[in-house]
Amino acid sequence: MHGAIEAVVSRERDLTDVLDRIEKNPHRRTARRDV
Repeated sequence: MHGAIEAVVSRERDLTDVLDRIEKNPHRRTARRDV
């Protein structure tokens, strides 16, 4: 159970990092949508 919780936390951290990058790089976001 503890391992599963850690996996979720690490995943949330990755998502937060991705969202933070998208907010700082809006141009990259549009380029990704075109692909």
